Amino acid sequence: MNFQKFGAGAKVALCSLMVALTGGMSTAFAQIDGVQMLDEGTRAGQNLIASLIRFLQIGLGIAALVTLVMVIYNVFKQEREAAIKLIWWVVGLAVGFALMTALSNMLQGV
Repeated sequence: MNFQKFGAGAKVALCSLMVALTGGMSTAFAQIDGVQMLDEGTRAGQNLIASLIRFLQIGLGIAALVTLVMVIYNVFKQEREAAIKLIWWVVGLAVGFALMTALSNMLQGV
């Protein structure tokens, strides 16, 4: 294609078309990179929160086991309040895990 044979109007139209096409493409690639960066940041945040919730669940489980051992020891010593502590232990463990599981599921949907 010989560019010199074109008239002035055709040259301007062709140059404008090329600038529009290439300008739009670089903007589109920049937007794709930005979206990918945002997606990676979102996934990293979700993984961090999921890890933190998992850490808290493990901590709650360890604390619950220690409390359970103490309550069982007190039951064998025939303390009256040990049965009430056992009920509170079960309720606290169930509520704690339910709240952390609900929080984890809610944050995974974000």
